[in-house]
Amino acid sequence: MVVDNATSNDVMVRLLKSWLKEKSLLCSKGALFHVRCSAHILNLIVQDGLQVIVSLISKIRDSVRYLKRSPSGKQKFDLAVSQLKLNGLKKVPMDVPTRWNSTYEMLEAALPLRDAFARLDLIDKNYDHNPSDEEWEIATIICECLEVFFKATCHFSGTCFPTSNVFFPEICKIQMQLNEWETSEYDFLRLMAKPMSQKFAKYWDESCLALAISVVLDPRCKMAVVEFYYEQIYGPCESTSYIDRVHTIFSKLFDEYDSGGGVLEGSSSSRSHAVMGSSKHNLDGF
Repeated sequence: MVVDNATSNDVMVRLLKSWLKEKSLLCSKGALFHVRCSAHILNLIVQDGLQVIVSLISKIRDSVRYLKRSPSGKQKFDLAVSQLKLNGLKKVPMDVPTRWNSTYEMLEAALPLRDAFARLDLIDKNYDHNPSDEEWEIATIICECLEVFFKATCHFSGTCFPTSNVFFPEICKIQMQLNEWETSEYDFLRLMAKPMSQKFAKYWDESCLALAISVVLDPRCKMAVVEFYYEQIYGPCESTSYIDRVHTIFSKLFDEYDSGGGVLEGSSSSRSHAVMGSSKHNLDGF
């Protein structure tokens, strides 16, 4: 069951899970029953990070707000865009504080128009929000970070293809990025990554098992992808416990289904090994 992160949903899931367990209707005692909405979790993670660095992009936000509120300012900005031959670029949308993806879209559209805002600062005496070169560079880095989450969210929201098998690798990539940002040379990036990593750790452990099982059941991936990403994230030693956890729950799940149908031949351990595959593959492509 996939639900948003809300107290009322948690209560509902807990009661439903308890009721189903009493009737022995859940596999693996309900270990895979509840999966939090990954897109919603990403939203919470990014919101926590943006709260830390919101002041660093305030001048860009104020600049966009100025264009929305001042017709004469917008006219002069359009003139600057025309003079710099930037007419074909995307218009800059105003972001919404409760929608982090709108902040990404604002930065993505504003960055190529950096010179136009500098020209506006010269021709419009009422415009006093022009970001400094350092602020533009910071905005560029923040936009690149937000792009990671934006692409993952778009992938999660796909409607023309199965998505259950894409969550695990995408979320693992995000965790690897967060680990990298926590040791970044930029102070603001380390500050942004800290609350994001804390929020990620809070929810990831609850959902990773079900998402890992989905990957194992994908014949293109099997257990090799799970092992690859866990080793990348936790290292060869610490990753063993996480990998064994997936092995154990998958084998138990397979045995439960097999005991109910009994249509497959051979031992359950050998058949589950065939499904999970070998870990000796070359995974450079991942």
